[in-house]
Amino acid sequence: MTSSGTLGTQLFVGTRPQAKLLRPVANGTHFKPLGGIWTSPYLGAPPYSPWIEWCVEQSFGSGVYEMWLLEPRANVRVLSLDSDADIVHLEQLPGYELVPGRWNIDYEALAQQYDGMRMSASFIHRYRLDYRGRYDMVVYAWDVESTVWFRWVFNKPRALGTATFEFESEWEASA
Repeated sequence: MTSSGTLGTQLFVGTRPQAKLLRPVANGTHFKPLGGIWTSPYLGAPPYSPWIEWCVEQSFGSGVYEMWLLEPRANVRVLSLDSDADIVHLEQLPGYELVPGRWNIDYEALAQQYDGMRMSASFIHRYRLDYRGRYDMVVYAWDVESTVWFRWVFNKPRALGTATFEFESEWEASA
């Protein structure tokens, strides 16, 4: 588990994030939870976040998007997956089950104990295609270092600018 002090500034891509627009987290059928709000670490310069970098590399999501900086409040509770020890902790949580080829994570149960769940870049790199000799779709589907937040835990969002993804041409940012 980690606190907001070690997560730093987060980047959200989309329309202005607001507490009233946050949908409660629910268990989904495709390895990630439904609802919540997704962020990735703010890098300080283009491409601004691992998520934007991935979108450009994968030609994902053409269009113009707003970028917002979010600062998690102090003392948030985030389940941070960085190491084998974190997997052991995850396996002991209610609603966790390892079935062939994937983990089943009860995100609704996690939301009772944590404000969010994060996978680090090194964790994703290490376990994306092989976890204890098994392919794991949960890690594979996570794509890049990011956090899914189960509730609003941020100070006031700050506008960074817009990102334009047009994959016939170069990526542009106006901050």
